[in-house]
Amino acid sequence: MNFNESRSQELSYLEPLRKKDPSQFDNPTLVENAEFLRKFGIHIPNKESFAQGLIKYYPQDFIVEEIRPDDTICTITRENLAHDTIFPSSQIFHATLVKCNLSTLEAIDELAHILGCQKTQIGYSGIKDKDAITSQRISLKDVSVEKLKQAHSPHFFIKDIVASDTLIKKGILKGNKFSIYVRTEEAFFDQNHSALFIENLTQIKEKGFYNFYYLQRFGAPRYNNSEVGLDILKGNYESAVKRILAQKSDYENRFMTSIRQEIYNKWGDWTTIEKILAPLPVMFKDELFMIRYFIKKQDWRATLQQVLDKVGIISYSVASLFFNEYISMRIAENLPIPNELPLLFSNDTRDIDVYKEFLMALELYPLSFKNVQYFSTVRLQKRLVSTVDHPTIINSSVTDHGVLLSFTLGKGEYATTFLAHLFNLISGTPPSFINKDTVDVKALLADTPAQNTIDHFTPVIQ
Repeated sequence: MNFNESRSQELSYLEPLRKKDPSQFDNPTLVENAEFLRKFGIHIPNKESFAQGLIKYYPQDFIVEEIRPDDTICTITRENLAHDTIFPSSQIFHATLVKCNLSTLEAIDELAHILGCQKTQIGYSGIKDKDAITSQRISLKDVSVEKLKQAHSPHFFIKDIVASDTLIKKGILKGNKFSIYVRTEEAFFDQNHSALFIENLTQIKEKGFYNFYYLQRFGAPRYNNSEVGLDILKGNYESAVKRILAQKSDYENRFMTSIRQEIYNKWGDWTTIEKILAPLPVMFKDELFMIRYFIKKQDWRATLQQVLDKVGIISYSVASLFFNEYISMRIAENLPIPNELPLLFSNDTRDIDVYKEFLMALELYPLSFKNVQYFSTVRLQKRLVSTVDHPTIINSSVTDHGVLLSFTLGKGEYATTFLAHLFNLISGTPPSFINKDTVDVKALLADTPAQNTIDHFTPVIQ
C-alpha cells in the first residue's frame, strides 16, 4: 500500500470520529516561552519580554528553498516540469523535488513507489520541514526517466530534471533560503515589543544567535526523544520501544493520547496493540511497523534496528540536549562561550568529558556506548558544532498582522532557533487572535511570486 492509499484508508477511518467530536483532534496551544524551553536546555536572554508569534498557520507561510554547494537555489516555482523533454541516456538523473505538507522521507517513499524503485536509489542532502512548502535537489539512480518525467502526487511535483554522473549525498548542501510569515499577537505592535524586536534583529545581524538545537530535535509534539535516547544508551530497549508507542504528552491531542493510553493499558498483549494501530498506517507508521516485527521476532533490540533512521535521530537528541545545556550554563554564569563545541557521541574521550557534569547528574559517567553499537545510524565520530550562527538577512517587513522575513542559513542551522530569538513561538492549535488571511510571502518580500505553486497545492493545504 503506497502513501496515498494508506492516507485514504486512514481518512476514511477518522472521518466519522472527527464528525462525532472534532475537538479531540485539536493539539493544545503551546507557547514556547522561556519556562518551557528550559526543559530542552535552551536559555535565550530576555525571552520573557518577547511577543508571541505563530509560524506555519498555512504551509505557504514557511517556504524553504535548498541552496546547493555551487550557490544555486532550488526554487519552489512551478516551472521546467519537462513532461515532453527528451533526455540523453544516463544511469543517474538529478531533479528538484517540491513538496507541501509532506516530510522528505514520506515524499521519498511515495516517489519510490511511483517509480517502482528502492528508496536507496533516491539520494538527498537533508530533511526539509513537513508543514511547509519546500524544495530540494534529489538524485535518482537506475530509474526510468519517462516515469520520472510524469511522477507527481497531490503533495509534490518534480522539475528541473537533468542527466548527471554524480549522486547526491546527505549533508552535501550549502544551506537553505527561508521566506517566512510570522503571525503575531496585537501586543507585538506596542512600542516596547516592536522596539525589542528591532533591537534583537539588529543584534542578530551583527553578532548572530545561539545555535541551540530546537524542538524538532526532541520529537514534537511529545518531546520525548531524549528520554527514549537515554533508554537506548542504557540498554533499556523495551522501555525505549514502550515510550515510542505508549508515552503520553500534555502537548498531543486527545485522540492520540487516548490511543497511547490504550496501548499502555494493553502492554504485553501485542496482537491487540497491532489491531489498535492498524487503522492508522500513516499517523502510526513506525509504531505499527515495530509492533508487527516484535510479534514475529520477540526481540526488543532487533525491533529498534528496524527503524534505524528513527533511532539515529532519537539518540542524537541526547547529544543535542547536552549541547544546549552547556551553552545555557555558560550564558547563565556570564562565562565566555567557545566558538565550537564537540557533540557527545564521539570517539574522543576529551569530547565526552566536556559534558562530565551533566553525565554525572544522570549517573552515566564514565559513559559507555556499548548499548548503541548495534545501530548503524548512531556513529561515534568527532563533530564540532558552532555555538553561534550568522544568518544572512535578505529582507524583512512588518505587516498589519505580523512580520515577513527572508534569510539564509547554513546547513544544519535551524530557522526556528533564529525565530525563537525574536518571538515566543506558538505551536498546536492557533489562538483566536491570529489573523487567518492567506498571503504570498515571497511576493510581499519582493521575490519571485509563489502563487502558482500555492494554487497547485491548494487541495492539500489545510
